[in-house]
Amino acid sequence: MVEETHQNMTSVLAYNNENALSCIISVLCFYAENQYFVIREFPTGKGVADIVLIHKPRVQKPAMVIELKFKKGVTAAIDQIHNNQYPDRLKAFYGEVILVGIAYDKRKAHDCVIERFEREMAPC
Repeated sequence: MVEETHQNMTSVLAYNNENALSCIISVLCFYAENQYFVIREFPTGKGVADIVLIHKPRVQKPAMVIELKFKKGVTAAIDQIHNNQYPDRLKAFYGEVILVGIAYDKRKAHDCVIERFEREMAPC
């Protein structure tokens, strides 16, 4: 769905721009805004996560961290999430965090990897 939407909604001149893919992901997250706050360029202290979804109050859903990579592969995206400790920035939340790496290249091929990250419940 990401690849198809990226191809159909992005100008040929802007296709290889990571910001263009970030906008496409934001559009795809639009339906989630009744349950999540969708934050682009989320500061983490050790970098900036491309997109973070944080559940709204009284919603029992996992938070999500999405990292995008152009010409680097999904492993680089997930490694960046782990190496820069992006989930640690979500300390106010506990339970499951979904980590998503999305990579694409000039051939317009997209790859995705999804991991579950369990967090211990923070003491009150």
